[in-house]
Amino acid sequence: MAQLGFESQSWLAIAQGNSRTHWAQFESGAIAARGHSRHLQASETPVSLAKLPWWSGLSPEVPRVVASVVPEQWQRLQAYLPPKTPIYNLGTVSLPLGGVYRGFGLDRGLAALGAGQRWGVPLLLIDGGTALTLTGIDGEKSLVGGAILPGLGLQSRALVQGTALSDEIDMTGGELPPRWALETGEAIRSGILYTLLAGVEQFIEQWQQRFPESAIVLTGGDGATLAAGLQAIAPQIAPKVVLDEEALFWGMAAMVSQLEVTRGDRS
Repeated sequence: MAQLGFESQSWLAIAQGNSRTHWAQFESGAIAARGHSRHLQASETPVSLAKLPWWSGLSPEVPRVVASVVPEQWQRLQAYLPPKTPIYNLGTVSLPLGGVYRGFGLDRGLAALGAGQRWGVPLLLIDGGTALTLTGIDGEKSLVGGAILPGLGLQSRALVQGTALSDEIDMTGGELPPRWALETGEAIRSGILYTLLAGVEQFIEQWQQRFPESAIVLTGGDGATLAAGLQAIAPQIAPKVVLDEEALFWGMAAMVSQLEVTRGDRS
């Protein structure tokens, strides 16, 4: 693979997740800014696009490196960016991880790659996104396996949509609710948070039996909430868990030098 020549300069990482777009602006090999925004809509205008924090802050010449798990979002991005904007699609590159199966999520792989480079392997990566994923990587950088379940927000929305509840429950931030709650909203938060945290705790304990010296990393939009919850219910485990909200972006950065030089290619 050829070197693109912009790795140490300015470029924008765009990760199109299941429910949001995550972005990070790299300057001289470091993350200068990062954030999250809504997905691109089918009928965007220059005015609506300009309101996206990652859209208008950079010139069209700045390379965009994209990791998308939503094909429709990738297509819209290509359609809306100016014609000569250089775009590089990480979906066309093989991840340097062994044992990856067909259909393994690109976002999972990139986050595991970034966390492994920053914290070492073996690695257990717990990504609290729309789906909560657990991904185990051994000392040879091969996939051991993992698990996927609905994330905090998705579980809450499922209860609202499947019952007579009228309001969605905020699952992030704040202290853990009483385990034995006396109000419906708090009871929902209790049921989802305590059962999910207990499951994560068991996965961590079982992983540590197999890989006692493993790094354990939390990431994703719910990463901070999960880290605080583990501190409350499993103080013996929490000190061994690292919160890294930039793992995905550093995984993308690790792949930049392996991209083909396809500047301006929209295929």
